Amino acid sequence: LYLLAGQSGCVGLSSVAAMRASKKYATLDKEQPGVWFAGYRGLQTADNFAIAPMSPGVGSGGATTFGPELALGERLHALTGRPVVLMKYCWGGSSAQFDWNPSTQENGWDRQVDNGTAAWLIEPTQGGANLGKRRMVYKNFVYTYRRTLEALRAGGVAHTIKGLVWIQGQADAGRRWDEFGTDEKRVLDALRCDLGHYRLPIVSQGSGYIDHLRSGKALAQASVEGALP
Repeated sequence: LYLLAGQSGCVGLSSVAAMRASKKYATLDKEQPGVWFAGYRGLQTADNFAIAPMSPGVGSGGATTFGPELALGERLHALTGRPVVLMKYCWGGSSAQFDWNPSTQENGWDRQVDNGTAAWLIEPTQGGANLGKRRMVYKNFVYTYRRTLEALRAGGVAHTIKGLVWIQGQADAGRRWDEFGTDEKRVLDALRCDLGHYRLPIVSQGSGYIDHLRSGKALAQASVEGALP
């Protein structure tokens, strides 16, 4: 099981129609054997959660676009020779300063009474996650992770959490490099704790060629053990 989180680069705006017209990616233009998508098919609502064979547009409304999960899933399966599930929860334009910040009121919950289930985390009178609110993307990601694990366990699917691909940065382009680096470190440290995998390998992308964002990611990398650029 691999996890994908972040903003628009994680959501993905690649066109399924353009990919098909190019006729260069026949291995991706089908259901991929041994690779599954976990997340939301269409609108990000609790009812739209599914685990389904990976295919173009499986996680987008109308199956018209795709993100890094399509090629990444194929590559990971080819390298490992093992079944691969990619769980994805992303939101275009979401920031590390606010939307992914685990310290905000919107992203907080009472961990002392949390029973560890997805149902508890999304119950309005308990965890209070809300998949329709961008300022809750951190909490919503944890909810989606719990949904994925519960579905795999219910299906009797043995699994191992292998890593997180974090694709985020440009929504914080107005921050100083050290501020952004501190924000990203806070997010990644908290995710490891709330997912219960304290040494979870992390690949961080999303700064593009913006120098102060790249410097901020370098600061986070130096501070978060096991994070790679």
